[in-house]
Amino acid sequence: TTPHDARIGSASIVLDTPIPSVAFDLWLDTLIMLRGPDILRVKGIVHLEGVETPFVFHGVQHLFDPPVPLNGWTGDDHTSRIVVIARDMTNAELVYSLDMLRARQSAETENQPV
Repeated sequence: TTPHDARIGSASIVLDTPIPSVAFDLWLDTLIMLRGPDILRVKGIVHLEGVETPFVFHGVQHLFDPPVPLNGWTGDDHTSRIVVIARDMTNAELVYSLDMLRARQSAETENQPV
């Protein structure tokens, strides 16, 4: 058996409300631009604002398959779930990257009139 490679880390995020598409695109583009070669896998089920159907996406390094809409999705679950597995990124760096999505969502929630 090979010992677990300490250089590999992972982080995940669960967001309860749909993600603005601009925030999602910016997060993914930034992650790929800054750390592309170290990204072993990114995958998730994502709900974007204004889009009825969630989609599944996954990629390795700079290569991403086209997103696949989950056309059979039913129910009111609008939770997005994303996992990033990377080499030479600390867990804190991975969590910080995913926090870009959470921060944008929190800021928009706080700025809405009551």
